[in-house]
Amino acid sequence: MTATLDEFWQGMFGARMVADPIPGERRSAANISPADVAEVVAQAHQLGIAILQIVLGLCLGCLLLAALLARAFTRPINILESAAQGFASRHPSAALPVERQDEIGALARDINAMCERLAAAQERAHSEAEMRVTMLEQLRHADRLKTVGQLASGVAHELGTPLNVVSGRAKLIADRRVAGDEAADS
Repeated sequence: MTATLDEFWQGMFGARMVADPIPGERRSAANISPADVAEVVAQAHQLGIAILQIVLGLCLGCLLLAALLARAFTRPINILESAAQGFASRHPSAALPVERQDEIGALARDINAMCERLAAAQERAHSEAEMRVTMLEQLRHADRLKTVGQLASGVAHELGTPLNVVSGRAKLIADRRVAGDEAADS
């Protein structure tokens, strides 16, 4: 089924493309009046406006869809970014919400696991630091006791030697092995 250009135009826009030809007369460029041309130009202008409106509507729809998709992708990424900044400042925040089952959700689960391992490592480092401080205090105390022991040993030696001499001479005098002037010198 073939349609003429006039029938197609009338089906699309509800109006004929040009004025009806005179019955029995063939249409040619010489038979088209300026009114017919003005009508075709007006209809072409309306068609151009309709196409422009459709294109603008599609562009706005695409922009709206792009904005929605961008928000859907950037919101979880922004949450992950803030968590990473928290790790960077050495203040890991609470666990991230894992609402998705895609790559972003997997990344959030990995960050949560990393946060748990980091907290365990920090706790271990803190307890080891406390243990080192306690051991260092015990070492210093033992060093002080060693120093006091060495000092006591030196004092004992310095006092013990003359006291042993005095004790030995006193025994000699008591046993009467030494007498007279010699006992007085002792």
